[in-house]
Amino acid sequence: MTAEILGLGEPLIEMVRLPDPIDGRPAYVQGFGGDTSTAIIAAARQGAKAGYISAVGDDMFGDALRDLWTRESVDHTHVLTRKGEPPARRIRVDEAHARRVTCPREHVGMVHAFARPKIAQCFAKHVIAHG
Repeated sequence: MTAEILGLGEPLIEMVRLPDPIDGRPAYVQGFGGDTSTAIIAAARQGAKAGYISAVGDDMFGDALRDLWTRESVDHTHVLTRKGEPPARRIRVDEAHARRVTCPREHVGMVHAFARPKIAQCFAKHVIAHG
């Protein structure tokens, strides 16, 4: 697929802390975030040919993001997989909606995405959505 809209950014794994409905102890629910990933998914849901540039780790979080983009018909051909590193930033959200980042900024996907050869060619062929 040739993307009409190509997002460049940092996908997020969000772990939302909620009280367990049975005993009230803290429980975590996994979600997805990242402004550009969310925007590209929205565009794909509206019928646009959408793609994404970033990097994810070779772990369950990277796999979850790729599964999400596949389900949402977002081309992730230009998303790198970084072995042994966790580029997907993990965000913990508590009951008061306070956010805590659990992955250092130097590991984020956008930083590593530019390591891909010929990445500049993508810019000439696509509209870039950047949040």
